[in-house]
Amino acid sequence: MVFSAARVAGTRGTASVSAIDPTTFPDVYRPRLRRGSLRALSDRDVVVSRKYADKHHLVVGDTVRATTPANRRVSLTVSGIADDRSGLLADLTVTGRVAATAFGEQQVALVFVALRPGADAGRTQRTVERVLKARFPVAEVLTAKQFKDRQGGGIRQLLTLVYVLLALSLVVSLFGIVNTLALAIHERTRELGMLRAIGASRRQVRRMVRYEAVITSVIGAVLGVAVGSVLAVAVAQPLRDDGFTLSFPIGTLVVLVVLSGLAGVVMAMGPARRAARLDVLRALAYE
Repeated sequence: MVFSAARVAGTRGTASVSAIDPTTFPDVYRPRLRRGSLRALSDRDVVVSRKYADKHHLVVGDTVRATTPANRRVSLTVSGIADDRSGLLADLTVTGRVAATAFGEQQVALVFVALRPGADAGRTQRTVERVLKARFPVAEVLTAKQFKDRQGGGIRQLLTLVYVLLALSLVVSLFGIVNTLALAIHERTRELGMLRAIGASRRQVRRMVRYEAVITSVIGAVLGVAVGSVLAVAVAQPLRDDGFTLSFPIGTLVVLVVLSGLAGVVMAMGPARRAARLDVLRALAYE
């Protein structure tokens, strides 16, 4: 595969261009096409992506006039519309000969290798690596799984950053719970003294304060999950055409809610101990 760009007449900006060998590319990669066929792609044809076709109202049979980086003008007939959500096929897909002659692109970006049935994938990869190391030292050899893992590496880094920000916000919220409980105990000194006077034990007072902390933290976690889910749906909806799929990690969300409750219990230990140690007579005479 070869990648380039072009200016299309009647549109603003540049369109991304990918180039393939139509005789071999369909054997190693099978993108979904709404219309047309990659094997039938000729030097006078172009396959456009579904998103690009919908945006510019292109259908099979239309003519696309483009100016290449080599300052050459080419007229291509739309022979197919690709619905490839992997993003491998660009806005416009042409043949490798057109990329070399009209676009002036000589550098190959990707080469796909299909294994014969029964071939040892690891041994083949090591053999290709030795050859490329001697001739093209900057080239990398990746299996399909390795390529997917590398593509997903950026998403994992972003997810790690989100978890770090979540941890920071959790620390701030926990201190907020402690301050809220401390202020509530200070304002309810007489109430706590009355509870102790009518028979409430210190253990019951501590339990009451801990329950308040758990309820506060769990309500905050549930509201956060609900609002975050709504925002995630709102953000992901426009990105569906670009191949993004929204999925909710139910297990992780449940664990976070449970951890928030446990964190509330831990942070309530100090205020609960203080409430349980209040002197009954002083508490009753507080106001």
